[in-house]
Amino acid sequence: FIPRTLYVSCSRSLIAGKYTVKSWHHGKPVYQKADQDGSDINVLIYYWDNRDGERFHGWWFSPREGSREAWAHNSSNLGREDLTVPTSGWKVPWDGEVDPTLEITTHDDTDGQKDTDFELRWEFLASADGEKDDWQPASKNINDALERRWKQGWHGDNGTDIFQIQSNGYTYNIDCRCMAQWNVKTNRRREIRRGEAKPDVMVLLKMAEKDAEVERLRKKKNRIVRAKNDLMAKIAQLKQENKTLQNSLAERNGVVEERDRIVKEKNKLIENVVKLEKEKRILESSQADHVAQMMLQEAWRTSRQLQTKICTELNHQDAIFLSIRQTLVEACPKNHYGDCSRIRNVSITGLQQICNVRLWKDYEFRKEQVRKELEGHEAVPIVASNLSPGVCKWAHLDKDINEILLIHGTTQDKIDQIASFGFDERLARESG
Repeated sequence: FIPRTLYVSCSRSLIAGKYTVKSWHHGKPVYQKADQDGSDINVLIYYWDNRDGERFHGWWFSPREGSREAWAHNSSNLGREDLTVPTSGWKVPWDGEVDPTLEITTHDDTDGQKDTDFELRWEFLASADGEKDDWQPASKNINDALERRWKQGWHGDNGTDIFQIQSNGYTYNIDCRCMAQWNVKTNRRREIRRGEAKPDVMVLLKMAEKDAEVERLRKKKNRIVRAKNDLMAKIAQLKQENKTLQNSLAERNGVVEERDRIVKEKNKLIENVVKLEKEKRILESSQADHVAQMMLQEAWRTSRQLQTKICTELNHQDAIFLSIRQTLVEACPKNHYGDCSRIRNVSITGLQQICNVRLWKDYEFRKEQVRKELEGHEAVPIVASNLSPGVCKWAHLDKDINEILLIHGTTQDKIDQIASFGFDERLARESG
């Protein structure tokens, strides 16, 4: 699935405009109107499956998923694998006749991807009047919306000092002159400010850990190089000994017993040479893998994470293959049989390491939210996992917020989508 921007033209101005991908619903993307034209009405394009009958099956223009209020309906592009929004044939109103003026065109959403590259600069004043100033970082969505407006000249809409932004289903007014924001529903007002770009604390910690890991890999590489040189010297010595034995065999051609003994020694030496050559190739392959890993860590150290590939294939000689397989086998309870017993004979054919900086930042941000939500709470239930934390020794799990390792199965066609956009628990089901 490639995210695209939709452009809707229609005689009804409420639903005409630019739409971008917001989320997923019933297995297909949900599009949200990007410019509300100063209106408080939220406009979505979403898909509803046939759970409520064929009359409600299809694509809808509505303020929210499943709303009783709807402005248009289209019963085309219903196939499970068809993720595209119908470009024509829309009924306006939804139970009326087809409106030929409603047309939808698409465009690759390349500009939208750049919006997530804004640095974290914006903060809001969380403390009340009379309390010590407590400036907190704005959410990623609000930060990007404010930074985008700042780069456009920091002015309001329609010649005023005020414009609107949306985040997590809430609408906020922003006063450019007073540097303030308020929720249009609760009318709660806060001061805002724009400061210098701040490095993410967790990223700094990760960079320190990565630097230590790079140093460890460098030392390991040096040990491998020394071991390789020792093996090469030993191979050269064995070849020389083999040549000496051959000369000795020629000199003692008349002694049958001695010749047989030398032949056996020669064959043994040849086996040793083959074995050492194989070990040499394994060490060279391991060295190449560690060089690739060091290059991957270097991208973190030099803050060039966004230039790295999202998925990186691991070498089959890597010990992580055996470690993960053993963990999967041990995760299956001993008293489970039938389909469960198939995991005991699992074979791992390939491993990919996912390095998606944007998803990781969102995950770290959510972790901090959970940590703050749990502050002051006692007797928080403990969540356990059948997976041993030792399978990913580099992962530092936070027990205070019940951070654990989990297994999630999927089909081949969903791999790239999950690697790029992450898991959506609303789409999870036992059938995969």
